[in-house]
Order: sequence, then C-alpha cells, then structure tokens
Amino acid sequence: MPKRDQAYMTSQRDRIAQVTLDLIRENGLHKVSIRMICKAGGLSMGAFYTHFDSKEAAFDAAISQLSEQTEFPPPVQSWEMFEELYRANLKMELAPQSRDTMRLSFEFAAMTLGAPSDRRWSTFINAQDRICSWIENALITLNDTGEIVTTGSISGTANQMWALGVGATHLAVLNSDLHNDAFIDQILDAMRRLAGYRN
Repeated sequence: MPKRDQAYMTSQRDRIAQVTLDLIRENGLHKVSIRMICKAGGLSMGAFYTHFDSKEAAFDAAISQLSEQTEFPPPVQSWEMFEELYRANLKMELAPQSRDTMRLSFEFAAMTLGAPSDRRWSTFINAQDRICSWIENALITLNDTGEIVTTGSISGTANQMWALGVGATHLAVLNSDLHNDAFIDQILDAMRRLAGYRN
C-alpha cells in the first residue's frame, strides 16, 4: 500500500471525526461504537486505529469539530451588549434546529465531568475555559468602565455566571414552557446581581 501524504491523513482524520459527530448527534453518545463509526464512514478498523487509539479519542476529535463549528461572540463593550449577546445565544440554543447540538453538549458535559481527570476530554474543557475567559474579559471591561462593581473575584464571578447559563439552558432544553422572554429576563437579572451591575 502506498504511503499517504499528510494532507490525506489529516483529511481522513477530519472525516472520521465528522462521521463520529454525526453518529453521536443521531444516536446519542453512549450508543456509538467504533464498529458503527467504521461502517458509517466506509472504513476498516485498521483505518480507524491509524488515526485514533480509542473511541474516546474519536469523541474528542468530534468535540473539536463541534467547537470549530460554533461561532464565538465578539468582545463585550457594554452591559447592554452582553445582555443582547446572551439573549440571542440562548434563543438560538433553544431553537428546534439546535436541540440535537444542545443534547450532545449536555451528554459530553455529563460524561466529561463524571470521568476520571486523566480521561476528561481536553477539547470540551478548553471550550468551557474559552467561554469562562470570554465572560471574564467582559467583566474586566465592564468593571473598568464602572458599569459593574464585582464583590468577589472576577474569575470566580465569571465561573458562576457560566454555571448559571449552563443550568438555565439545561432547564430550558428540558422544559419548553421556559422558551420565553420572561425566563431569559430572570436569568439576566440573576447575572446582573452576580456581576454587580449598576443601573
């Protein structure tokens, strides 16, 4: 068999990651096996193991694909902008076409947080860190402009706001009665209090 060049190998690895992501979206994380990935991708087991040493490694690559497909918001310049971005993001996450992605995100989160630290998927943790960092940078900007006055550490406040956002999204995904502006207003009110927003 001829030796494959790096571009081919990268392309095949990315294709396996995308097939894995598609299967997870369709079947759920726990139902996907290496055999399913190979069958859906038209691969031999050997081809799979050329790129990934385990199902978890393929899941990590799938998470990376999901992360790359997710747009990241611009830097925040005002509290009003923060609220607009959060409101738009939550509405997008609750839209019917986003439900599979949200379910997948929660499955990854549950599996990652429940795994021993040496098996946690770095890409998922990095995505969480990116979001917390974005919130932290927003808080620093807003604190510098005097729109907020944080009572605790900015990093701690960012982590609390991230946890509040994840919890709110989870509740809303599970309960369609919460798909309304009143629910989002309650979450934003809690975030204002956490951040020390000054009207």
